[in-house]
Parts: sequence; structure tokens; C-alpha cells
Amino acid sequence: MLQAEDVAEWLAGWGIGSYVLSIVLNVVISILGVIPSVFLTMANVLVFGGIPGFFVSWLGEMAGAIVSYMLYRKGALKLEEKYLSKNRRLWFHRIQRMSTLRQFLTVLIARIIPYMPSALVTVMSVIAQVRIPIYLLATGIGKAPSILLESMAGYGFKMIEDQRVKTGISILLLFSFFFILFIPGKFRSRKSDI
Repeated sequence: MLQAEDVAEWLAGWGIGSYVLSIVLNVVISILGVIPSVFLTMANVLVFGGIPGFFVSWLGEMAGAIVSYMLYRKGALKLEEKYLSKNRRLWFHRIQRMSTLRQFLTVLIARIIPYMPSALVTVMSVIAQVRIPIYLLATGIGKAPSILLESMAGYGFKMIEDQRVKTGISILLLFSFFFILFIPGKFRSRKSDI
């Protein structure tokens, strides 16, 4: 399993080029959309220090957001007609008809949520045809607290020495994730049955 310490050691070996390399890795992670960037954020904090590591991570996330938006725009609009159901297309059209402020707030809220897959927000923004300046502004502001939380959580998690505590925290996080995703849907379906 990829550890932040291993990435930090590898990055540090590149000297001054590690700044650029970290940003390029963030772009690749953004394009792929399935690899969480938290390990890279933590590595950046370990290599560059707290504040510089945060800014390198933020710049990498922004560069990744720009590049992935442009690439996804080429393919996502073609997939929309082919694979999205009519109901989902209507949902995206509602976002298209939102005011600029509401589009901004929608992307901002999605970006603020920690561990929200960046690719999901980007694809939704592309399909909903959110204009790139709005997308970038919301992404820039929204990713800052998320990256800060990832930096603090990752670094703090690393500092815990007892493996049992780490395992307990991991199980608690998985349970919380399951609860947040599945339980509210159960309550909504019961209300609609009434």
C-alpha cells in the first residue's frame, strides 16, 4: 500500500524539482479521478512543511482541476446523450439554468466536502456546463479547507503510534461513511412511502 512517508521520501529526493513533480502528480491524480490525493497532500506537508506543503497541494489541485475540466469537457458531453437517463439529464439542465451565484455555491459546497471525489465534481460541472471561471473560483475556495483538513488529518494520523488506535479510527471512519451514504436514503424512502 502506498504510504505518504514513501512518497515524501521519493519527492524529497528530487530536490527543488519536487515542487513541480508534486504538482504534476496532482494533475495526474485529478485526471485519473480514482486515486485519492490525501497521501500526496500529507507527503507535501512532510517534505515542504505545513504552510508551503498546503500551498503546493492547493496549486496542484487547481492545476489538476483546470486540466481535467478541459479533458473531461471533450468526452463528457458526448457521453451525456448516450448514457444518462432522461431524469439525470433534467437534473443537469436544472444546474445549467441556475444563476451564476447558485452554480458557484453548488460547486463550492461540493468542493468543501472532504474526501469528495474531485472527478465527480468536475464531471458534474462539465455536464452541467458550469462556466470555467465560476468552476475555478469555486474550486479554489472550496478545496482550501478540504486540503487543510486532509493535511491535518493525515499528519495527525501518522503521529499516532498505537496500531490498535489507527485500526479503530479507520473502522469508525468506514462506519461513518456507510452511515452518511446509506442511512439517510432509507429514511427518505420511508417518508415517501407514507
